[in-house]
Amino acid sequence: MKKILIIEASPRNGFCKSISDDIVKDLAGKYEYEVLTLRNLTINLCKGCAACLIAGSSKCPLRSDDAVKALEKFIWADGIIYVIPNYALSVPANLKNLFDRLSYVFHRPRLFHKVCLPIIVQGVYGGKKIADYVNEVMEFWGMRGIKGIAVTGGVYANKANPSQLLQKDKQLIRSTVEKFLAQTDKAKIKSPSLFKLIIFRMTRAAMKYSNDALLPDKEYYSRMGWGESNYYYDVKLNPFKYTIGVLCDKFAKRMITKGK
Repeated sequence: MKKILIIEASPRNGFCKSISDDIVKDLAGKYEYEVLTLRNLTINLCKGCAACLIAGSSKCPLRSDDAVKALEKFIWADGIIYVIPNYALSVPANLKNLFDRLSYVFHRPRLFHKVCLPIIVQGVYGGKKIADYVNEVMEFWGMRGIKGIAVTGGVYANKANPSQLLQKDKQLIRSTVEKFLAQTDKAKIKSPSLFKLIIFRMTRAAMKYSNDALLPDKEYYSRMGWGESNYYYDVKLNPFKYTIGVLCDKFAKRMITKGK
């Protein structure tokens, strides 16, 4: 049974909670699921000290709070559904802070073969860009994003009934979640895009040859066996991508060693 994580990112119990509850009803009996309600977690404000990047995630001075527990849920899940309010054309502070606290995952990705769907609840405008942002973050962490949706109407939180206000969007939400679940069920190992392949090869070269590469990153790449692999995970590249990968390796090595 596939495992679905719903991340309910609103600081209050309102429209996002109503949507999460409806999704849970559709998942019951078909999927194993958990709801991660960020307002119920203790995730202290990131200090920006970069200890997680420079010295390793275990050196974060705030490590004893719930940020690592949240990452464990990410790793547990086969698919993640975000339900997020639009706050000033962006995600609310609690979710942005979680991304900041787990920023070392940008350097050491680990959420491969998982699928992400953002659902944005907003008043009028901006939700699609927020969905794109969340998918971009998750793709850097290794996931595959499903095009998100924005549902409108949640302007004045204390003056409306969430179930009535969102009634017109229920079918859109249900059909989008069904597409997400279908992609999660398939769980196919996909060949990387040319852009992602190049990013991996250039980063891998930095881990091998650059004196500026961070030690925790070097150790992670070595532990994962990425020193000679085609990509982050075992995948067969077509002749064109294979050739581009080899050329990237040679170009990056030459540029980095020359720079030394």
